Amino acid sequence: MRWNFIWQVIYKELISTVRDTKAFRTSVLMPFIMTPLFIIGFPLLFGNLFGGEVQKKQVVGVVNLVQMPAALKTILESNTASGVGVELKPVTDPIKAVQDGDVEAAMQIPATGMPTSAGGATVAVQIYTKASSQKSSVVERKLSNAVEAYSRSLVVQKLKSVGLSEQTLEPVKAESINAENEAEKAGGIFAFIFPMLLFMAILGGASTVAVDSTAGEKERGSLEILLVSPIKRIEVVIGKLLAVTLFALFGVLVQITAFVVTSLVSPFVLERFGGKGMSQMTDVLGGNLNLGVGGFFSMLAIGVTLALMLSGILVAVCIYARSFKEASNYLVPLQLMGTFTSIGVQFGDFISRSTTIYATPIIGSVLGILDVVKGKATPEIIATIVIGNLVFAAITAFFALRNFSQEQVLFRN
Repeated sequence: MRWNFIWQVIYKELISTVRDTKAFRTSVLMPFIMTPLFIIGFPLLFGNLFGGEVQKKQVVGVVNLVQMPAALKTILESNTASGVGVELKPVTDPIKAVQDGDVEAAMQIPATGMPTSAGGATVAVQIYTKASSQKSSVVERKLSNAVEAYSRSLVVQKLKSVGLSEQTLEPVKAESINAENEAEKAGGIFAFIFPMLLFMAILGGASTVAVDSTAGEKERGSLEILLVSPIKRIEVVIGKLLAVTLFALFGVLVQITAFVVTSLVSPFVLERFGGKGMSQMTDVLGGNLNLGVGGFFSMLAIGVTLALMLSGILVAVCIYARSFKEASNYLVPLQLMGTFTSIGVQFGDFISRSTTIYATPIIGSVLGILDVVKGKATPEIIATIVIGNLVFAAITAFFALRNFSQEQVLFRN
């Protein structure tokens, strides 16, 4: 192989892509738009909405309101540090009132009334909400907490009357402690965002060059000129594969940079613009990147080999297309597969890890990136993913070369 010819092909493809300023700007700007949107925008949105709903006084319908004990009514209407109370409104049909939107939730007090002291039969208070409504869940929590607080107050009062303390109710208490490492805490539920965005950055960067250097050249008629020049088919294929891979790696570096910058900025932005529910929301959602030097190079190794594999797939598929538009359509299944796989790793804790899983194309890489984000990746896991990606990269490169060697593919009408 003559590397001077290969480098000329690489240079030609990269220059052609960079000159397309629209595609180049998109590759650079999109990670710095999408990453803050997920890591900062969504927690801000959810936190402010959740916190605002907690601090809002909702209207609650009550059947048999006159039968409600004064102590329970006081608990329901009182403002506390955890949230604002509710406004009680008498209704006769709780289901209709909730369905029509007259109230955000409803309670039904028994017609015989509620106990004002413990020791008798248990009385049920029915709460009506819309189970699929997130706003209703906030109100339902307020009402349930109020009923539980009233019930506990009756029991405590009964215990005191017989000389027992409140601790009698709870001789043993379970205390939950978060055993996650710092990386897992930083990632939180939103940890799945990192493999998804990194995969899309690789695919987006690679597809830009792959489509233009294959189907695009077919459409422009420049592929024939390249093929009749004194350069071997294998040199053309290797040049195009490396050009696609280099631009994909550029997307990897840009995306990782966007991760790091956003993770550094997000605590200050969330603290400055977050609502009262922000602290609790960010603790659960996470979405921050806590990578050490080892984690950075592990993610880079996965990204490089994944880019090689995807480059082979893209070149092999796109050279079969007759036009730029047709090649773009061929890439849709690959984009969907990557997106669904990345979203599916939300449930990665339920997937039994094995060497076979990590060696599987795309799935292994996505799981590996998630493990890196959570600080769980070991050298053995990274090695398995890298070797698996390299093997499949060689296979896809073979099919790309095979397609370039078939005249009926290159000049298909």
